[in-house]
Formats: sequence, structure tokens, C-alpha cells
Amino acid sequence: MESHRGVHSPRARPAPRRQAARRRTRAQLHRSGRRRHRRRRRGRHGHRADRQAARLHIDARPVVGHRIGQGLRRRRIQHPKGSSTPLTSAGLTTADTVAGSADAGEALRARIIQQAESQQDQVDQAAARAAETAAAKKAADAAAKAQDDAKAKEAAAKKKAEDEIEAEKEAARLTQLAKSYSLPTSSYTLTSRFGDSGSMWSSGYHTGLDFAAPTGTLIKAIHSGTITEAGWAGSYGYRTILTLDDGTELWFCHQSSISASVGQKVATGDVIGRVGATGNVTGPHLHLEVHPGGNATGIDPTAWLQSKGLNP
Repeated sequence: MESHRGVHSPRARPAPRRQAARRRTRAQLHRSGRRRHRRRRRGRHGHRADRQAARLHIDARPVVGHRIGQGLRRRRIQHPKGSSTPLTSAGLTTADTVAGSADAGEALRARIIQQAESQQDQVDQAAARAAETAAAKKAADAAAKAQDDAKAKEAAAKKKAEDEIEAEKEAARLTQLAKSYSLPTSSYTLTSRFGDSGSMWSSGYHTGLDFAAPTGTLIKAIHSGTITEAGWAGSYGYRTILTLDDGTELWFCHQSSISASVGQKVATGDVIGRVGATGNVTGPHLHLEVHPGGNATGIDPTAWLQSKGLNP
């Protein structure tokens, strides 16, 4: 019995009360520390909260709290300052939402139209610049063409004037030559020309110019020169060769008689023979050949006479 009382002796009972007191003391100290910590946090963040509330048009009201058990829970009640713009879509009707969406869509449409108009303006300006460039180029080309045409016209007029001057000079030269050259006979008819083909000529073509005239018609010297041959020449009949100062030989063929001798100097218009029908002929005529430089092959007598201002 003594040992039982010894276990629950008065000296051992106060221990739980002291432990409870210690626990209460620790709890009070803990709550006091939490209160100090909250005060420090409010002092540190108070100004930031005020600035945020000012930006959001919120008026911070006094803190209202209530006890739960031994602690104190604080909550802040926030009220709007009176702004007409809602912070959220809470309280908005469907019509308001649709109107807001319509306004946004209209603004987007206006921006798109403005951008399209700006792009179209740029395209129009580029087209206008291109048109101006094309018009300027066309005008420049037209001016250049007009200038070229004017130059060509001026050159043509100048050439025409020069040609006229040359023609006048040639006419004067031929007129002067005509005074020193004359046709070999008169009262004639041209029957065969240079180059005519036929079996009656041994070469197959006619080598001279035929002046058909009555037998005995006078044959005259076309130009001044020297008689280098006078006599019978086979198919040419009686032939006289007059050599001019430049070496050109003039053959007078088929004569009925010869009136000049070899080595004789004659002048333009001097009688050197008469028309006949000797040699290979079909009728009386003068057969005239031109041999420049004494060549065996002759040239067209018509062209040569024309170059001397004579037109047979």
C-alpha cells in the first residue's frame, strides 16, 4: 500500500499541470509571434496593395475579422469606386456581348478595308507611273522618228538636187559631145540590133547595128580619127575601119564604094563611103560595129552612140 501511495504521491501529481502551463505558454508565444509576423507583412506590402487597388478602381475597406477557436481570420472586403466599366463579364447580357463582338468585327472590317484601299492606291499609283513612263517613251520615240524622217527627207531632197545637178552636167556634156559626134548616115531605118539571134550570122547573133538606106546613101565619119583599114572583108563586104584617138575602132560594112584610104585623117561628118549590099546581106544597109581598144568582140553600138549624146 505504501508503495502504491508512493507512486501517486503528492509530489508526483503537479507534473501534468506544469506541462499544461508550459504548453499554454508556448501556444501563446506562438500566437504572439504569428501576430507580429502578420503586422510586419502588412507594413511591408501595404503600399503595394494600395497601388494595386488604385489601378483597379478598388477602395480598400477596413479589415473585418472574426474568431475561429483561439485564432483570428481576417478578410478584406473590396468595393468598386464607381467605375462604369465592369472588371469581368459577370452581369453582362447576351445583347451586350453581341454588341461588343459586333463592334470588334466592324473595327476589324474597317481596318481590312483601309488596308485594301491603301494597297489599291499603291497599285493605281504604280499604274499611273507606268502609264506616264510609257507615254513619255512613246513621245520620245515619236519625236525621234519625226527627226529621222525629217533627216531622211532632207537627205532625199539634197540627193535629188545633186542628181538634178549631175543630170544637167551630163546633158551639157552630151550636148557638147554631140557637137563633135554625128550619126553615120541619114534617111535610114533600124532593121537589126545588137544581140538579135538568127541563122544568117555565123556567130548565131547579130554583132552590130543595121541602118537600112538606099544604095549610094552617104556614109560619114562619126568622130575624128584615122582610117586604119579600107577594102574587101569577106562576109562584111567592103569595109572601112575608123580608129578614134582613144583606140576605139568603128567598123562600117557592106559599102557599095569606099571614099577614104588607109592612114587618112578624117573629121566628124567627113564622107568615107556609100551604103551598099556587098557581102552577106539581104538588102542595102550600113552595118556598124564598135570595138573598144580594138578588141575582136564588139559592144552594143546603140549604147555607145547614146553615151556620146546621139540617139539613133
